[in-house]
Amino acid sequence: MKAMIKVRMNRTAKGAPDSVTVVEYVEGREYTIPEDLAECFFSDGTADPAEAHEPAPSPGHGSGAHSEPPGGDGSGPAPVAPTRKRRGRAA
Repeated sequence: MKAMIKVRMNRTAKGAPDSVTVVEYVEGREYTIPEDLAECFFSDGTADPAEAHEPAPSPGHGSGAHSEPPGGDGSGPAPVAPTRKRRGRAA
Protein backbone atom coordinates (compact mmCIF):
# COMPACT_ATOMS: atom_id res chain seq x y z
CA MET A 1 0.00 0.00 0.00
CA LYS A 2 1.27 3.47 -0.92
CA ALA A 3 1.96 6.08 1.72
CA MET A 4 -0.69 8.79 1.63
CA ILE A 5 -0.33 12.51 2.44
CA LYS A 6 -3.01 15.13 3.06
CA VAL A 7 -2.43 18.20 0.87
CA ARG A 8 -4.10 21.55 0.26
CA MET A 9 -4.11 22.73 -3.34
CA ASN A 10 -2.71 26.20 -4.08
CA ARG A 11 -4.03 26.03 -7.66
CA THR A 12 -6.16 23.65 -9.71
CA ALA A 13 -4.16 20.85 -11.32
CA LYS A 14 -4.60 17.38 -12.76
CA GLY A 15 -2.82 14.26 -11.55
CA ALA A 16 -3.08 10.48 -11.71
CA PRO A 17 -3.09 9.09 -8.16
CA ASP A 18 -3.05 5.49 -9.43
CA SER A 19 -0.83 6.29 -12.46
CA VAL A 20 -3.82 5.59 -14.74
CA THR A 21 -6.90 7.63 -13.81
CA VAL A 22 -6.58 11.42 -14.24
CA VAL A 23 -8.24 13.46 -11.49
CA GLU A 24 -8.70 17.23 -11.27
CA TYR A 25 -7.63 18.65 -7.89
CA VAL A 26 -9.32 22.00 -7.20
CA GLU A 27 -7.58 25.06 -5.70
CA GLY A 28 -8.31 25.58 -1.99
CA ARG A 29 -9.51 22.03 -1.32
CA GLU A 30 -7.75 19.35 0.71
CA TYR A 31 -7.09 15.84 -0.59
CA THR A 32 -5.38 12.71 0.67
CA ILE A 33 -3.17 11.54 -2.18
CA PRO A 34 -0.21 9.17 -2.73
CA GLU A 35 3.13 10.49 -1.52
CA ASP A 36 4.73 10.45 -4.99
CA LEU A 37 1.97 12.65 -6.46
CA ALA A 38 2.13 14.96 -3.44
CA GLU A 39 5.88 15.41 -3.94
CA CYS A 40 5.25 16.42 -7.58
CA PHE A 41 2.70 19.00 -6.44
CA PHE A 42 5.02 20.27 -3.68
CA SER A 43 7.99 20.65 -6.06
CA ASP A 44 6.33 23.36 -8.14
CA GLY A 45 4.15 24.96 -5.45
CA THR A 46 0.89 23.48 -6.76
CA ALA A 47 0.09 22.19 -3.24
CA ASP A 48 1.32 22.39 0.34
CA PRO A 49 1.05 19.86 3.17
CA ALA A 50 -2.41 20.38 4.71
CA GLU A 51 -0.96 20.82 8.22
CA ALA A 52 0.81 23.97 7.01
CA HIS A 53 -2.65 25.54 6.72
CA GLU A 54 -4.02 24.41 10.10
CA PRO A 55 -4.17 27.01 12.88
CA ALA A 56 -1.50 26.78 15.55
CA PRO A 57 -2.67 25.87 19.07
CA SER A 58 -3.47 28.85 21.26
CA PRO A 59 -0.74 29.86 23.72
CA GLY A 60 -1.66 28.75 27.21
CA HIS A 61 -4.35 26.40 25.90
CA GLY A 62 -5.07 23.81 28.54
CA SER A 63 -2.82 25.50 31.09
CA GLY A 64 -5.66 27.21 32.94
CA ALA A 65 -4.77 30.59 31.39
CA HIS A 66 -7.66 32.41 29.77
CA SER A 67 -6.30 33.55 26.41
CA GLU A 68 -9.71 33.71 24.70
CA PRO A 69 -11.93 36.79 24.68
CA PRO A 70 -14.90 36.86 27.08
CA GLY A 71 -17.41 34.25 25.98
CA GLY A 72 -14.72 33.02 23.61
CA ASP A 73 -15.35 29.67 22.10
CA GLY A 74 -12.27 29.74 19.89
CA SER A 75 -14.38 30.54 16.83
CA GLY A 76 -12.54 33.74 15.93
CA PRO A 77 -10.61 34.08 12.70
CA ALA A 78 -7.90 31.49 12.16
CA PRO A 79 -4.30 32.71 11.82
CA VAL A 80 -2.96 32.77 8.28
CA ALA A 81 -0.33 30.11 7.64
CA PRO A 82 2.71 30.97 5.53
CA THR A 83 2.60 29.66 1.98
CA ARG A 84 5.31 28.48 -0.33
CA LYS A 85 6.66 30.99 -2.79
CA ARG A 86 5.22 30.38 -6.24
CA ARG A 87 7.45 30.25 -9.25
CA GLY A 88 6.42 32.42 -12.15
CA ARG A 89 5.37 30.74 -15.37
CA ALA A 90 5.19 32.23 -18.83
CA ALA A 91 1.63 32.59 -20.08
